[in-house]
Amino acid sequence: MKFTFRYLILIACVFIFILLGKTFKWSPSVFSNEVALRLLPYFPDTAISLFTYAADRGLSAAHHSLGKVYHDGKYSLKDDHKAFDHFKQAVEMGFEESYASLGDMFEHGFGCEQNDEMAVKCYTLASTLGEPTALNNLGAHFALGQGVSKDYKVAFELYEKAAAQNYPEAINNLGGMYFYGEYVPQDYDKAFEMFHKAAELGYVRAQVTVGDLYREGLGITPDQEKAKEWLQKAADHGNEEAVMKLRELQLETQVHLKAP
Repeated sequence: MKFTFRYLILIACVFIFILLGKTFKWSPSVFSNEVALRLLPYFPDTAISLFTYAADRGLSAAHHSLGKVYHDGKYSLKDDHKAFDHFKQAVEMGFEESYASLGDMFEHGFGCEQNDEMAVKCYTLASTLGEPTALNNLGAHFALGQGVSKDYKVAFELYEKAAAQNYPEAINNLGGMYFYGEYVPQDYDKAFEMFHKAAELGYVRAQVTVGDLYREGLGITPDQEKAKEWLQKAADHGNEEAVMKLRELQLETQVHLKAP
């Protein structure tokens, strides 16, 4: 039954995209890329063949698709060297969505030699398009002085632009700047507001921080139960630091209960 259902999906997708292709007069390469995007979760090998067909015929979007597939590593296809090559080709062909992806490859040395300067160049190109990941990552480079001169003002402004799009990591980074008084006056209340918002959006690093702030009472009234609640959320996502801090809280509670 499962086998039959999968092939029904394949037949339906092909039929639908044949109609769309005729309606919008897609070229064979565009048609192949669009079909591959829909087939990928069900028939990864077939999708890769279609992406490759389109990429070999000069479709930049297909190079980007292949880069994502090889970098994400789903379907047992992890290969950062191939991912880097495809993102690079997409960028050279002017495919704007690949700028941030290539920047990430350079920043972390995925499939290439680590290069902060090249990462900054890629993120800068992507940030002009308002891409939130690029805005946040470029802000981090300015905040840390990696590949560019340290500039907290520029970092703050970039984080704000990404945060305006509800990008949780940027909201968390704004919290950090308020917490440590970087460019803006130190403000624990504002920092907590930012951290809490990022945590509610599911950003695990912020969930750990909110747990710590409730535990220590910085920017908020101390509340050990809420500290446990937020640390547990992070621990449920596999965060080892949160697991360790939950154990510490448990030990502190036991000691407190035993105290005369």
